[in-house]
Amino acid sequence: MLDDLRQRCPHYAMQGPVPMPKPVPDIDLIVTDETASTIVIAELKWMRKTLRPVEMIERDREVLKGIRQLEQVCQFLMDNPDHLRAQGKLPRRRTDYEHVHYLLVARDHWLWVEPTDDIAILEFEAFSTALSRVESLHSAIGSLLSYEWLPVEGRDFTVQYDRATANGVSIESEVFYAA
Repeated sequence: MLDDLRQRCPHYAMQGPVPMPKPVPDIDLIVTDETASTIVIAELKWMRKTLRPVEMIERDREVLKGIRQLEQVCQFLMDNPDHLRAQGKLPRRRTDYEHVHYLLVARDHWLWVEPTDDIAILEFEAFSTALSRVESLHSAIGSLLSYEWLPVEGRDFTVQYDRATANGVSIESEVFYAA
């Protein structure tokens, strides 16, 4: 995921993984835009797509684990705002940036987690596309956090029940169609 992001978004300074003192989890990605006084501290989760419905429970658990890891990193950096500057990862203290975003960026499995003032979840393709198209990191993240990139029924897709019959037995199931 890091290599993919670096190739798609060469105009941003990206670092990762960044080791943190134990027991705080390492930071997977830091994206910096000094001009916009913006940093993104991200936990990256790439989980293979589920093959069976029962696997969804484990994938959801992994996403929620990523949120907890991000909460730990966020708390540590709030308590130690000079840590990343002292490590040489940022040119300024965390508190000197106007915009600091803690994001979980998930690939292949996404779970809605209600965003807070500190932490939000984004989907990898939406995240990388926004960063590759927008010059300001602050603008890109602001656009993503509006969640307008999420598909909307009637605008982006429709749902209908389709029936299939075999040997006189029919089953009806939801089918999603692109609008």
